[in-house]
Amino acid sequence: MEGGELAGTERPEGRVHAFATLRAVANVGVAFGAGLAGFALVADTGWAYRMLVVGNVVTYLVSAALIMRLPAYPPARRPVRPRPGRALRDGPFLAVAGASAVLSLHWVALTLVLPLWVVTRTDAPPVTVAAVLLVNTVLTVLLAVRLSGSARHALPAAGTMRRAGLVLAAGMLLWAVTGAAPTALATILLLGATVIYTVGDLWHGTAGAALAYDLAAPDALGAYQGVDALLTGLARAAGPALLTWLVLDGGPIGWLALAGLLAGTGLAVPALTRRALANRAERSPASGQPISSST
Repeated sequence: MEGGELAGTERPEGRVHAFATLRAVANVGVAFGAGLAGFALVADTGWAYRMLVVGNVVTYLVSAALIMRLPAYPPARRPVRPRPGRALRDGPFLAVAGASAVLSLHWVALTLVLPLWVVTRTDAPPVTVAAVLLVNTVLTVLLAVRLSGSARHALPAAGTMRRAGLVLAAGMLLWAVTGAAPTALATILLLGATVIYTVGDLWHGTAGAALAYDLAAPDALGAYQGVDALLTGLARAAGPALLTWLVLDGGPIGWLALAGLLAGTGLAVPALTRRALANRAERSPASGQPISSST
């Protein structure tokens, strides 16, 4: 689950939409940068690579200038200071955030494992790797905001997360088949599975953001977002070693195991979310704060 930095600049009902918009814009930047890098590789000269570095510096300066134009928000006054480590002691929240972190392994599968799989285990041409990443980027730009509407609050987001796990699992299974398919069919399956994968990826991203916001204690959003980001970071750090061993050594059986992990994790999220909401209600019965459990 990502996008914790939006917590203080958006109202609760707009945070998931803002996260989806930010992700779409970021992917436009990724696509543009990849295109410029491609031109530098084609030119293959010293000045082309130097201009690429200079251009990257300029983008950071422009970003800094835009951020400096954002309005300053005064710190909120809290009558009671949150206890240190509160988020780390919130077991039901950790269970939901941990499930989302497990699902985030799909990102490692797309960006690291699948390219190696295409080159070493399929008859598809290596250029298919670039096509797969391009399809993912374009669909993310086109669909990120449109697919964010079903995940604004905790329980609907949990249902979206469940669908994400199942759809991501389907993508893994299709990628597994490509190892035994002829060239043309392998290429078609790789691209088709990427379309399915991207829908699951977007559902996971928006649902994860909604759950991270809605299940956090209102007076400790930053701490909860930090714990959520920590779990996702740990999963992605362990993912390369785990998934390369599982898939590249295990072959189709490895993809099947990964699909089972994603599907099972997604199916568990609604029950974990209901438990987290019940825990919030028990711990704050007189807070007067509504529990955002439905649209």
